[in-house]
Amino acid sequence: IFTFLYNFFCYAIRSIGNSFLPLIFLIVSIILNALLDLLFVLGFKWGIEGAAFATSLSQLIAAVMVIIYTYKNNVYLNITNKCPCACTFCIRSKTDAIGEASNLWLNHNPDFDEVKKAIDNFDFSNCKEAVFCGYGEPTNSFDVLIKSAQYLRSLGIKTRVNTNGLGSLVNGRDISKELCDNIDAVSISLNCSNKDEYLK
Repeated sequence: IFTFLYNFFCYAIRSIGNSFLPLIFLIVSIILNALLDLLFVLGFKWGIEGAAFATSLSQLIAAVMVIIYTYKNNVYLNITNKCPCACTFCIRSKTDAIGEASNLWLNHNPDFDEVKKAIDNFDFSNCKEAVFCGYGEPTNSFDVLIKSAQYLRSLGIKTRVNTNGLGSLVNGRDISKELCDNIDAVSISLNCSNKDEYLK
């Protein structure tokens, strides 16, 4: 079960644009497992049971680290279901919701007034940043994204967009300057490690 929790939340973290942190959690888990193996097998002489316990304990700790990070001081804005990709790590193909939401599938793409109303009704006092990320590619609803980011900035809230990097292609124009002018950080999640695999 710990491995399931770790993998589930690592997928969630990758889908919100952070592919580095799951690697750190994995490295910590491997090092911890090796150290606990030495302690339980060589130190306590528990043999194979010690190795199994070390593995389970290191997986539990990795799962807890991932869960704590996933919900830590970030608010996610889900502004569209549209996405031109089917990334293997994306949680939309695995579950209907994550975090406190019961369902992240939208009945329709909200306009700016609806997003603004949701922002106004939400308590951002403990929020580190507002992240445009959900079950769709945020740049597929680019005008709403930019207006919402400008509004959040006027409230003193930092913004980040998690994107597949295809916004200019989807919108038929170069959107990079508008993103830079209105978004504090951009995270790009690619589905593969090289161009040939990505274009399959």
